[in-house]
Amino acid sequence: MDVEIRRLAAEDYDAASAFVWREFLQETSARMTQAGVSVFRDYVQPDALRARDAAGAETLVAVEGDDIIGLLHVRQSHISLFFVAAACRWRGVGRRLFETLDGAHRLRSVHSSIEAVEVYEKLGFRRAGPEQVRDGLRFIPMERSSGAQNGRMDTPSPSRSAKCIQRRRAMDSALQEQPRGDLTIKIIAMPADTNANGDIFGGWVLSQMDAAGGIAGVDRAGGRVVTIKVDTMTFIRPIRVGDVLNVFTEVESVGRTSMKIHIEAWVNRFITNKLEKVTDATFTFVAIDDQGRPRPIPREEGARAETLST
Repeated sequence: MDVEIRRLAAEDYDAASAFVWREFLQETSARMTQAGVSVFRDYVQPDALRARDAAGAETLVAVEGDDIIGLLHVRQSHISLFFVAAACRWRGVGRRLFETLDGAHRLRSVHSSIEAVEVYEKLGFRRAGPEQVRDGLRFIPMERSSGAQNGRMDTPSPSRSAKCIQRRRAMDSALQEQPRGDLTIKIIAMPADTNANGDIFGGWVLSQMDAAGGIAGVDRAGGRVVTIKVDTMTFIRPIRVGDVLNVFTEVESVGRTSMKIHIEAWVNRFITNKLEKVTDATFTFVAIDDQGRPRPIPREEGARAETLST
């Protein structure tokens, strides 16, 4: 499918704002403070984009089918926003956006996230100073000399285009995912739970998931249970102070003395209240008696009542 590079139309501002906000949350927000995330959110609102364009800024978008997959927002010779969908990079989309506006504005400066420095270096930019923090936003100032030549960036290929579409659809599906199971624990992330970077410890999240699994396990087994195994976990997004952690549990299977419980961790963001998935895993629990030895798990639901009555 062909990618069209064009100026942002009046009816596209809502979609453009949503695209930038989604990519920011997925790729960059983890290194920003809560104040920085709030500032960025205000900056990319449709009315804010529209007002800056009316005042002389210019915004280009890359469109594939009905979807925006790239955006470049420029004020004079400064790059203010430059995003390409994570699922569609290395196809030359960013290069085409850049070269289109560079011809008109001769782009010379950008405040880059640490993740994007290498990309800007390929476009001829160089660091102009150390990492800075302004209004809660972390960035590295970069500049491009008048004689700088654009470096080599990968060009699109049919196979990459097809993979891009597949990955984008998979990501869209993930964004529409809903929590699975019953809400078992709800708790706010506090400053005491953070690491040196200000993020919530992964171990704290794991402990809350284990506790939730224990609650569900006791209900199903009708008594004490212990954790014996946790499947591989991948943390999709960070948790910040003030976020509300929600842990959902669902009993997947029950054996004679053990059971598998699927556990998901989601957060309500402190500023936006948006519900986002953080991680999930399957925990294995074993039912034990008062001496700590494995014991049979009652066969039916309502196991606690069955155990107490025997």
